[in-house]
Formats: sequence, C-alpha cells, structure tokens
Amino acid sequence: ISDAVLPIQIETTNQSSFKCWLQEVLNNVTEVEDVAKELSDLGFVVDSENNMENDGDLAPKTSITDSIVRLRLDSKVERAINFLDRTVPVNTHKIALLYASPHFAQDKDDETEMDCYLKVQAASPSFFDFTKGLGELVMTKHLKYFSAGLDTSGHDTDGEFALVWIENASCSASTSKCLTIYHAVPFMPQNLNNRKRHVGNDSVHII
Repeated sequence: ISDAVLPIQIETTNQSSFKCWLQEVLNNVTEVEDVAKELSDLGFVVDSENNMENDGDLAPKTSITDSIVRLRLDSKVERAINFLDRTVPVNTHKIALLYASPHFAQDKDDETEMDCYLKVQAASPSFFDFTKGLGELVMTKHLKYFSAGLDTSGHDTDGEFALVWIENASCSASTSKCLTIYHAVPFMPQNLNNRKRHVGNDSVHII
C-alpha cells in the first residue's frame, strides 16, 4: 500500500480507467478482478456503464469512480497507511501443540510435566499424521500477516516451518477470514526458553 501512487480523480465516462490504475499498482490481472469483485460485493460498481443496470435493485449502486480523489501525501496520510500495513486482515488465533510420549521421564526432582513436554526432541509418526489434519506446514519467513510471535527474519530461531491453518486453504491468507498458527513444540529448535515463551502465552494447549 505504502508504495502505491494514489490515483487522480477519474471521470466516470472512462469505465476502464480505474481498472487500468489497479493493473498498474497490482501488476496482476487476477488480483485486479478479485479487487473489483470485492468492491462489487460492497455495493460499488467499478465500470460506470454498469451503474445503469442494477439487476432489479431499487437502490442504485455507487460507482467507485465517483469518489476517487487524489490525497495530499503528508505525515498524517503516511502514518495512516503505515497503520493499515500493520493491521492484520484476518481473525487470528495461536494454539500450543505439544507431544507427550508414554516414555517420558523426569530428569530432575523439580522438573514439571510441562518441562518434559517442552524439551521433547522427536515425535511419533502418529503425531505427524495428526498434524496433517490441523493445517499445513508453511515457512516461517512467509508469515508476514501474522506470525504468532514466531521469528520471520529468515534466521529460523523458532524453526524453519510452522503449522498453519487457513480458513479457506484454496485462497491466500489475504483473502481468508481466519488464520490459526500452532506453536508445535516438536517443530521448534531445542531452545527451552524460546519454546516456553511461545507456549506460555497461549491460552489453548493441545497435548
């Protein structure tokens, strides 16, 4: 958003000008059509000639080109755009996923059961089969919208992959309504403090 050039006011007689601007900004025909559909669902008409046809609707739709004006780029606008860039576009959840082996043994007298779960180094095939029903493995560096606190810098301090569930797996995270990230302990590097930091902040634990 912050890199886009804000459009000059567009005359409604040029029905394709808005889509041309979207094409220039997004550089992707499919995304342009997706945006146009979203605007249509919100009650706007992208093409002005369609504004005369409302499929029997009593209330005419508002042409999106009627209200496009160029904004004066100042500190307030930049701050607002930066805020939008940091706003998560979906409902997000984070859940701890731990593996409990029947062969766990406490190494120290003061070691708790949770400590045993957090220091796990491997899991059974059944556990990994179970995770397949919870979501898909996604590289942590690609979790730009929401990372649930996982390191996305590419240094993999919290693991190279994360278990993620997107409400509609056929769509991208930007067009879905719900995103869940599991803090799957067996997928994380063997750093007890990092594991405890993530799991300790989760309200839901699956063991």
